[in-house]
Amino acid sequence: MEVAIVATLILAPVTLHFFLSSSGSLSFLVLSAAILMHDSLTGTALPDWLEQTIGSIVSNPGAGVLLISVPYIATVFLTAARAKHSAKLLHIIPAVAAAGVYALTITPLLTQNAIPNLIVDNFIWDLLQEYGVILILTGVLSSMFLAWFGTPKPHHEKHK
Repeated sequence: MEVAIVATLILAPVTLHFFLSSSGSLSFLVLSAAILMHDSLTGTALPDWLEQTIGSIVSNPGAGVLLISVPYIATVFLTAARAKHSAKLLHIIPAVAAAGVYALTITPLLTQNAIPNLIVDNFIWDLLQEYGVILILTGVLSSMFLAWFGTPKPHHEKHK
């Protein structure tokens, strides 16, 4: 059961990316920004007025899951049909990296909330932790490559 939960956290976004032809690079970058936002909001360096306003809300693990999941999943749906058919397989590379980083980030929040700690006692979780840095580097490099070279530049020639 625990393996199925972690596998679903990885395979569901990748499957959505493939069938919706979503931009894997943009999803990875938005996920990275959402994780950074979550970490900065739950960190100790918040100003007092911000800590009093939203500190108790974002320290809740359920709110953390939403704060990371909503921008990531919304980007998958909002960028549907953005990946050209010729680059569809290239967008799978950052999509797989994003799904792995998503699972690495969300699983500890889920184990704090409602799902038992058994979820982290399986071979998929061990692989994710072992290759987490490679996932991040692959996601960053492939996202930058697709952002720089993935979209053709429009030509400004007049057609006769």
